[in-house]
Amino acid sequence: MSISEVIGSLTGPWQPRGLVTANDAVVRVARFEGEFPWHGRAYRNTRRAR
Repeated sequence: MSISEVIGSLTGPWQPRGLVTANDAVVRVARFEGEFPWHGRAYRNTRRAR
């Protein structure tokens, strides 16, 4: 099954489907509905190590 087929088979929002398991981690895809605020860092360290 291809990724496109899995995405096309999603029946509704917030119902993830597992694609693959590797090293005890599961890669999933899901369809979102409405606003989904991504979390991130308020401060980003841009200094390079010397």
